[in-house]
Amino acid sequence: MTRYEHATVHLNGVHLYGYHGMSEEERQVGNHFCIHVGMDIAVPPTGFITDSLDLSVNYAEAYEVVKDEFRISSMTLEHLATRIIEALLRRVTLVEKVEINIEKMRPPFPSDCQSASVRICAYRDTYCP
Repeated sequence: MTRYEHATVHLNGVHLYGYHGMSEEERQVGNHFCIHVGMDIAVPPTGFITDSLDLSVNYAEAYEVVKDEFRISSMTLEHLATRIIEALLRRVTLVEKVEINIEKMRPPFPSDCQSASVRICAYRDTYCP
Protein backbone atom coordinates (compact mmCIF):
# COMPACT_ATOMS: atom_id res chain seq x y z
CA MET A 1 0.00 0.00 0.00
CA THR A 2 1.24 3.49 -0.81
CA ARG A 3 1.69 5.89 2.11
CA TYR A 4 1.19 9.58 1.39
CA GLU A 5 2.52 12.30 3.69
CA HIS A 6 2.15 15.72 2.14
CA ALA A 7 2.09 17.56 -1.15
CA THR A 8 3.72 20.88 -1.95
CA VAL A 9 2.02 23.37 -4.23
CA HIS A 10 4.42 25.93 -5.73
CA LEU A 11 4.14 29.40 -7.19
CA ASN A 12 7.47 29.76 -9.01
CA GLY A 13 9.00 32.95 -10.29
CA VAL A 14 6.29 35.45 -9.42
CA HIS A 15 7.77 38.65 -10.89
CA LEU A 16 6.46 41.86 -9.33
CA TYR A 17 7.59 45.47 -9.15
CA GLY A 18 7.44 46.94 -5.68
CA TYR A 19 8.59 49.59 -3.25
CA HIS A 20 10.50 47.73 -0.54
CA GLY A 21 13.84 48.67 0.97
CA MET A 22 15.78 50.30 3.76
CA SER A 23 16.20 53.67 2.07
CA GLU A 24 13.50 56.18 1.28
CA GLU A 25 14.73 56.21 -2.32
CA GLU A 26 14.16 52.45 -2.68
CA ARG A 27 10.63 52.86 -1.34
CA GLN A 28 9.96 55.68 -3.84
CA VAL A 29 11.71 54.40 -6.98
CA GLY A 30 10.99 50.70 -6.52
CA ASN A 31 12.67 47.58 -7.85
CA HIS A 32 12.00 44.23 -9.51
CA PHE A 33 11.39 41.24 -7.26
CA CYS A 34 11.06 37.51 -7.87
CA ILE A 35 9.05 35.44 -5.38
CA HIS A 36 8.91 31.66 -4.99
CA VAL A 37 6.31 30.13 -2.66
CA GLY A 38 5.89 26.52 -1.56
CA MET A 39 2.74 25.52 0.31
CA ASP A 40 2.45 22.10 1.97
CA ILE A 41 -1.00 20.56 2.13
CA ALA A 42 -2.23 17.33 3.65
CA VAL A 43 -2.75 14.38 1.35
CA PRO A 44 -5.78 12.14 1.89
CA PRO A 45 -4.86 8.58 2.93
CA THR A 46 -5.62 7.36 -0.60
CA GLY A 47 -3.74 10.21 -2.27
CA PHE A 48 -5.50 12.36 -4.79
CA ILE A 49 -7.36 9.45 -6.33
CA THR A 50 -10.49 11.62 -6.42
CA ASP A 51 -10.08 14.66 -8.65
CA SER A 52 -11.58 17.15 -6.20
CA LEU A 53 -10.82 20.86 -6.12
CA ASP A 54 -11.67 20.82 -2.41
CA LEU A 55 -8.46 18.90 -1.70
CA SER A 56 -5.99 21.31 -3.29
CA VAL A 57 -4.91 24.94 -3.33
CA ASN A 58 -6.42 27.38 -5.78
CA TYR A 59 -3.28 28.82 -7.44
CA ALA A 60 -5.05 32.00 -8.47
CA GLU A 61 -6.22 32.64 -4.90
CA ALA A 62 -2.70 32.09 -3.52
CA TYR A 63 -1.26 34.42 -6.17
CA GLU A 64 -3.77 37.14 -5.20
CA VAL A 65 -2.73 36.81 -1.55
CA VAL A 66 0.94 37.25 -2.51
CA LYS A 67 0.13 40.20 -4.76
CA ASP A 68 -2.09 41.92 -2.16
CA GLU A 69 0.57 41.75 0.55
CA PHE A 70 3.33 42.73 -1.89
CA ARG A 71 1.55 46.03 -2.61
CA ILE A 72 2.24 47.18 0.97
CA SER A 73 5.72 48.69 1.29
CA SER A 74 8.18 47.14 3.77
CA MET A 75 11.67 48.20 4.78
CA THR A 76 12.89 44.59 5.05
CA LEU A 77 12.31 41.50 2.94
CA GLU A 78 11.89 39.56 6.19
CA HIS A 79 8.87 41.68 7.13
CA LEU A 80 7.39 41.31 3.65
CA ALA A 81 7.89 37.53 3.70
CA THR A 82 6.31 37.23 7.15
CA ARG A 83 3.25 39.22 6.07
CA ILE A 84 2.79 37.03 2.98
CA ILE A 85 3.16 33.84 5.05
CA GLU A 86 0.63 34.99 7.66
CA ALA A 87 -1.87 36.02 4.97
CA LEU A 88 -1.51 32.68 3.14
CA LEU A 89 -2.05 30.71 6.35
CA ARG A 90 -5.05 32.89 7.20
CA ARG A 91 -6.75 32.84 3.78
CA VAL A 92 -5.80 29.46 2.27
CA THR A 93 -7.04 27.07 4.94
CA LEU A 94 -5.61 23.84 3.46
CA VAL A 95 -2.05 25.12 3.75
CA GLU A 96 -0.11 23.64 6.68
CA LYS A 97 3.37 24.98 5.92
CA VAL A 98 4.64 27.87 3.80
CA GLU A 99 8.15 28.40 2.51
CA ILE A 100 8.87 31.66 0.72
CA ASN A 101 11.93 33.04 -1.02
CA ILE A 102 11.91 36.71 -2.04
CA GLU A 103 14.65 38.07 -4.29
CA LYS A 104 15.32 41.76 -4.81
CA MET A 105 16.84 41.95 -8.28
CA ARG A 106 19.93 44.11 -8.72
CA PRO A 107 19.98 45.59 -5.20
CA PRO A 108 21.10 49.24 -5.07
CA PHE A 109 24.61 49.05 -3.71
CA PRO A 110 27.95 49.42 -5.48
CA SER A 111 28.55 45.82 -6.51
CA ASP A 112 27.80 43.45 -9.34
CA CYS A 113 25.14 41.47 -7.49
CA GLN A 114 22.30 39.70 -9.32
CA SER A 115 19.98 39.66 -6.32
CA ALA A 116 19.64 39.77 -2.56
CA SER A 117 17.13 37.40 -1.02
CA VAL A 118 15.52 36.05 2.10
CA ARG A 119 13.96 32.63 2.68
CA ILE A 120 11.53 31.95 5.52
CA CYS A 121 9.63 28.80 6.40
CA ALA A 122 6.67 28.65 8.81
CA TYR A 123 4.14 26.10 10.00
CA ARG A 124 0.51 26.53 10.96
CA ASP A 125 0.21 26.25 14.76
CA THR A 126 -1.63 22.92 14.59
CA TYR A 127 0.80 21.27 12.17
CA CYS A 128 3.81 19.20 13.24
CA PRO A 129 5.93 17.73 10.43
